[in-house]
Amino acid sequence: MTAPLLPGIWQRLERAQLNFVRLHTEFTEHFAQPENQCCLVPEIVNSNEGIVKAEIRVKIPDWQLLVSDIVCDMRFVLDNLAYELVVANTGVDPPPNANRIEFPIFADRDEFMRTGRNGRPARGGGLAKMGGMNPWVQRLIEAIQPYNDIANGTLPHNQALLALNEMCNIYKHRLLVPILIKLETIQIGFQPEDCTISDIVPAQNVHEIENGSVVATFRIKPLSDKANVEISTQPFTGLGFPSGVFAEFHNIIDFGAKELHIVRTIIAALTEIQWGTPIDLPKTAPYFLTPLGVTVPNLYGP
Repeated sequence: MTAPLLPGIWQRLERAQLNFVRLHTEFTEHFAQPENQCCLVPEIVNSNEGIVKAEIRVKIPDWQLLVSDIVCDMRFVLDNLAYELVVANTGVDPPPNANRIEFPIFADRDEFMRTGRNGRPARGGGLAKMGGMNPWVQRLIEAIQPYNDIANGTLPHNQALLALNEMCNIYKHRLLVPILIKLETIQIGFQPEDCTISDIVPAQNVHEIENGSVVATFRIKPLSDKANVEISTQPFTGLGFPSGVFAEFHNIIDFGAKELHIVRTIIAALTEIQWGTPIDLPKTAPYFLTPLGVTVPNLYGP
């Protein structure tokens, strides 16, 4: 069979991919400039104590709308796909209850399966959102629901589909200012002059780095009045979501890449079920050159 032409889905997905490439490029170019990088600065507090502070000379560029567009386009394209799947299965456009069609993403199985007193899918539940779709399409959508990955009653915040859904809901109401985050334990190298350094203690849980953040403390023993300390290493930082949101401190670049792979996987798999062949997906070099084969485990994990 010929792959279906779904220009709305193709265009929205392409825009998300192009915006992701733009963000990745701008991030790389910005921090390639030494003056834009976060650096560590030692400060001697008293005769035997010192601290290491983060210094950010240049404010992070205005990437709020760009990040918001990437996240929301990825989520909305799944809703666009849900609508097209109902149209294809029912042969009616617009289909019955068109305003209730969504791509369901649920953390609670009971809510997904919710029915009314008449035994029919209740409005707002996952079954109702999929009404009119091919039964095999519905089976796959149910199989990749976040509640299937709940371990010991706790849903991890790195669950990909749920993270995408929650972050899109947040962006519907407000913009989030990206932050610099510490992704790995900072390995600090000191270059002491006329002094000795000991008892280096990294600060705990320094996820969000601001100008002046204390990232470590140390003890210093001066050997002369010319005692001085320099830092020989610099922290590995990334661009993250701010605190207080579902994906707090997640690396935005990694988040976008992973979610785009997953969205492409879902589109390819569901269109193949519906039409017998997957739609052609945007080929935005150097990323995402071919559709991924659908593997449910890829929807979970870090």
